[in-house]
Amino acid sequence: DPRYPFLKRVCERPTWRALHAWIQVAGVKRQGFDVALPPLKLAVRACPGRCLVDLRVVDATGAPLSDAAIRMKTSEEWTTIQQGVQDIRVPGGGDLRKVHFDASLEGHLLDKEHACDLRATYDEDEPTLVLLKLFPLKLRIRVTDGLEPARGARITIMGGDGEETSLVNREGVGETSLTLDEALVVTASTAVTRHVTLRYSADDVRRSWANAPGAPVTCDLDLARANAHVTITVTDLDGKILEAAEVDFGGRRLTSGDVVEVPPLTELKGCFLSGYVLDAPSVGWRVPTDADEVALCVKMRPTLVTSRLVDARSGTIVDTPADVTLTSQDGTTISGQVGDALHITCDVPYDIRVTSSTDLKQVSHRDGVTFTPQESLLDIRVDVPSRLVVDVRDADTNAPLLDAVLSLN
Repeated sequence: DPRYPFLKRVCERPTWRALHAWIQVAGVKRQGFDVALPPLKLAVRACPGRCLVDLRVVDATGAPLSDAAIRMKTSEEWTTIQQGVQDIRVPGGGDLRKVHFDASLEGHLLDKEHACDLRATYDEDEPTLVLLKLFPLKLRIRVTDGLEPARGARITIMGGDGEETSLVNREGVGETSLTLDEALVVTASTAVTRHVTLRYSADDVRRSWANAPGAPVTCDLDLARANAHVTITVTDLDGKILEAAEVDFGGRRLTSGDVVEVPPLTELKGCFLSGYVLDAPSVGWRVPTDADEVALCVKMRPTLVTSRLVDARSGTIVDTPADVTLTSQDGTTISGQVGDALHITCDVPYDIRVTSSTDLKQVSHRDGVTFTPQESLLDIRVDVPSRLVVDVRDADTNAPLLDAVLSLN
């Protein structure tokens, strides 16, 4: 109805079609009656289902990127949307919901995963601004000969198509565009030749952008030093081999048992396995300059979190048996008793629920929690009900009056 524009934000078109059909059927059933019937009454309880947003994609300078594709999700499935002011569907009936946005453009990457809390509303006056910033993907190759830039070195790169491309050497530095999730063979040569194989994912690039978003990903080659053969082993603290762990070694994704040839000073950039965190050596470890054969033993420790109950009013520890359940967004559930060490995955949001046979009421972490590798203790604040013990006695004999009736106002 054009007289009530807010109605389009209440129900989708199929709902209104169903209402129209109901009215038509009801009208047919009432035909042929001689007596006057009361008017039809239909009550529709509605809630807002849409939110007005202004979606914009810009580059590092703030200039708009009109060719960028945008998608969003409020659950597991992504939905393609357009740039500009528009209505988007937000479930929750007016409650805050976390909405994820992503933008893509060839040769560019979103600076970070973008999510914001939105609420469906009837108000169309002021849209919520969602600004997505894309940065170009660049690879910078620095070639040295000892302490000096290798100005005369030939620098080439070969991608998945098998074609070798020469790069311009500017004072020992060559730059090219970076393609994600593709193996790149970088070669530098004069009288000697050095090469390294790289592969970068979106997460790898974003980690390198932690301090300087949009900075080129760097690769160093030193022609004065011979390559080293590195054998990689990944274990837990008990020595068990973790075959599924991925080691980021100089930009290459490797697993336990791999043997690779890399230049000296190649850097360990991380080791990743769900439910574990790197223990030793630390990120930044480099291949020695005087070693031909190197054994890199990476140890990972499980990410364990111990929960405990804390009185919200007094701040004291509550020693009461209770169960705690952690549920991630993908439905994975971790259950145990308060005080147990629970094996969690870092950087994953969990919903926290405490259940107890007593009247404890959970007052903290109602909106969930995301753990970091440094966290090992989870304090859950609860309201502990106050208990009143009434002892009624005879004023003269001090004998207990078991049949006394007590009235509390």
